Parts: sequence; structure tokens; C-alpha cells
Amino acid sequence: MVKTNGLAKFGSNSASLSPLLRLPAELRNMVYIYTLGGNTWSINMGRGRTKPRADNAAKNALALLQVNRQIYAEAHLFPYLYNTFEGRHNGHLREWVQSLPSTHRKSITSIKRYQRSYLIEGAQGVDVSPIFWMDTPTMGQWKLKGLKRIEVEVALQKWGWNSNEEETKAAKVKALAKLRKLLEEEHPGVIVNVVLRRGY
Repeated sequence: MVKTNGLAKFGSNSASLSPLLRLPAELRNMVYIYTLGGNTWSINMGRGRTKPRADNAAKNALALLQVNRQIYAEAHLFPYLYNTFEGRHNGHLREWVQSLPSTHRKSITSIKRYQRSYLIEGAQGVDVSPIFWMDTPTMGQWKLKGLKRIEVEVALQKWGWNSNEEETKAAKVKALAKLRKLLEEEHPGVIVNVVLRRGY
């Protein structure tokens, strides 16, 4: 492979020389899944960025896609199919998803997001703040047609009062169950996992 004007140019015989491409398609797919999948990509803005992007701690996580055109053609959707994309900021996650080409967006199978709010004490007892529900994204509008799994990690803090621990625990359980039900109704057939962050 050589570079011309900064763009990768693959040699005409690079595919024929590759032991990987001489394997049956089923075995190549197993290699692609093992090499390109099994990771979590974090969606964030970072310093100096104007748009969110996906970052992965694994070094050269997508290097295989740069080997030659055939491998890219066969495997370029595998990072979307076999990884989890997480966003600590719902707005950044939504913006990143919506910036993707339709084919890539439809190939995403696993999303993880985080949600933080407060427990308050009102006339009806301990409950989650209404802001919690206003901050819950309507992911059905994101057009993730291939989505198979959603995980939400929830942090609920008490807001400046001393309450009965049983009431506090019951309010957390109620909020998580309601959130899970909303997601299951919005995404029928998708596995939904809502967990309370440790220490909260």
C-alpha cells in the first residue's frame, strides 16, 4: 500500500497476497468480529472539537480496515455491529448518531448512556426530580433500526434532606422501573438494562 496526496492507494495484488482473504468468508467474518468488535467507544467533544466523535482506548482499533479495499468493503460495518457506543452527555450522543450515514446508523446494535438527577421530597413523599424525565432522550427519533441492546446507568442523589432510607430506596426502584418500561415501550424487542450507579 502506498500513499498518494495523503490518500491510501492499495496495490492491485494486495488482495491476492493476503492470507486473510484466502480464508472462507465465514472465517474472515470471525476474524473481523474479533479484531473490530468487543469494545466500547465513548462519544465526547474533547478539547478544541466542534463536533462529538467516537474514541476508543484500544490502540489502532480500526487499522484492519486500512489494509486494502476488499477488507474495507467486507468489514467496514463491523465496528458498528459489534461494539457498544456510550455517551455521558445525551446531547453529544444524539448529535454523533445523527451525523452518521444512514447505513452506519442502522448498523449500531448497542448503546449505553448515563442519566443523573436528584431525589426530592414533596407532598407525595420521596420521588425523583421532574428534571430526570425531561432529560430522558427520545431515542426512537434517532432511527437506530438495528438496535438490539440499551443500557442506562442512573445516578440519583439526595437533595439536602434526611429521609427514611426505605422511602429513598423505594423511590429509586420506582424510577428505574418506570425508565425501563418507557424504553421497552419505545423500543419493542430491544434488550433494556437499567442499573443504579454504585454508591447512589
